[in-house]
Amino acid sequence: MCGYCTERIPIEIAEYQALGKLEELQEREDRRYTDPMSSYCLQEYVGPAKFFQDHEEYLWEDTKFYNEYFDEFVTMPDRTIIFCRIIEIFIREGFQSEVYQYLLRNKALLPFVEYECKRNPVCGNLIAPGSALMGLFKAEQFFIEGVWEEITQLPTLVDSCIELLRAYADQHHLKPDFSGQPLESSVFSEILPYVFFSMMVVAKYNPQHDSVLGLIRTNPPPPLFDALDLWLQRRAALLIHEGTGLEPFLPFGKAARPVLLYYLLITHRLTADEREILKEAILEDEDRIPDDRLPQNRSPFYMYMHSIILDYLAEYPAS
Repeated sequence: MCGYCTERIPIEIAEYQALGKLEELQEREDRRYTDPMSSYCLQEYVGPAKFFQDHEEYLWEDTKFYNEYFDEFVTMPDRTIIFCRIIEIFIREGFQSEVYQYLLRNKALLPFVEYECKRNPVCGNLIAPGSALMGLFKAEQFFIEGVWEEITQLPTLVDSCIELLRAYADQHHLKPDFSGQPLESSVFSEILPYVFFSMMVVAKYNPQHDSVLGLIRTNPPPPLFDALDLWLQRRAALLIHEGTGLEPFLPFGKAARPVLLYYLLITHRLTADEREILKEAILEDEDRIPDDRLPQNRSPFYMYMHSIILDYLAEYPAS
């Protein structure tokens, strides 16, 4: 089993959350679905500000533990996801935004950010030696107004982010001949905030840039078991669709993973017109498995996206 199979967990969480049915997942008694600190739940949690509010004491004690018992930085997938979502607020909303000012009032934020910034300069040479983004994250940037804004307006910043995104996709996504180097989970957790930051910056200025589109046009070989690299890909899909619409994802199954279209659909991102375009694209796809040949148990789910998306479109019409 790899990330393509485990990705079903956060996608189900996203679907139930969008439908307002999260309580139904609690009945499964599976911590991957029910523990808010599981990396799968964190991938689709509604937002970091609410998360810090709901789990302030846990994050406070958790960060204290890491500071007391580890002399060097130790990366953990769950904490890395939270750190990335904080970065997302900075770039999309800004320091003075209501959501970030709310976040600043949480006692767990300062020690959490201070610890996560210890990843500098550990990961600088892992994918892009000599990158100007080495040493990017400093704790004071998150607590002093204007510092982060100055960084994101540096004339060379976008170029450095583009370079990093291209290096990541070139080194750790499949090539046309299906060659590629799998990435260790610990290494990916270290570089993820840098890649995530770069994706957010470039997409803010040009969501159609080839370095951003490359995140959905090629795929990891194979994905990590915790599917964090596929989470990054889904976040890229949201940014690309938000900035350019459905076109970069078509033709169906050729331009991007069909699961990404399913994700856009279940998180209510598609307009009524886009839903119709998607339906037509699926019906016209020559690789679609006819209904009379579908197995009763459509598993693994990513192999049957044609029918799964069509079923969703029929069950949940556009409002």
